[in-house]
Amino acid sequence: MENIFYLVNIHPKFIEGISLTKTNSKYNFKKEIFNFSNSKIENKNEKNGLEKKFWISHLEDFLDEQKWRGHPIAFILPSEEIIFRKIKFPFQERKKVKQALPFELEEELIFDLSESSYSTKVQSLPEQQSEALILLIRNEKLRQIKKICFDRDLLVKNVDCSSYALFRSKILKNSTQNSDNDIFQIYLGSDEAFVNTIKNGRLDEIKIFPNRISDILQKFTEKE
Repeated sequence: MENIFYLVNIHPKFIEGISLTKTNSKYNFKKEIFNFSNSKIENKNEKNGLEKKFWISHLEDFLDEQKWRGHPIAFILPSEEIIFRKIKFPFQERKKVKQALPFELEEELIFDLSESSYSTKVQSLPEQQSEALILLIRNEKLRQIKKICFDRDLLVKNVDCSSYALFRSKILKNSTQNSDNDIFQIYLGSDEAFVNTIKNGRLDEIKIFPNRISDILQKFTEKE
């Protein structure tokens, strides 16, 4: 059996891992769920009364449990881990947009831009204008992910967020169809809640909403 690729989908309460393997000419998918309640880190923190660590600590437990080694790996993070901004420019030249973007972002953010990495999607607008959708993630979190993978001989191929991954899945699924209509992608789950606004086949905006469904379910279960 040959291991080909790993995908890790991180949720606030658990981690979902998918591995793609190949046996002869047959491809196989295997899914594993790792609940944080089973983590030795969380149990230790509960005993010592320490503040609960965020999911990056549980990621180490998950990868050690799976014993994944020596293959490409991609991550899908909760959308709340990403900062979204949309900025308009009075010109369309992409070179000018890239030059002006850091200065505009500095005005938009309450922290130093150098603390984050970002990707940009630029869309031309009427009247010689353009609009940039920016997705930012803190550098410290990226460094932690890369170090965890480096220590386990895993090559990080991509770090994505759930809302953008949902948008991309629709675009890939309907790549041969006309997508001129404006639509909403609404996700309301036990882990998070967000809305994607898609205009003319492009992701126009991402709105994240507070989600307390998991807390409500936990309280209801405790009462039972």
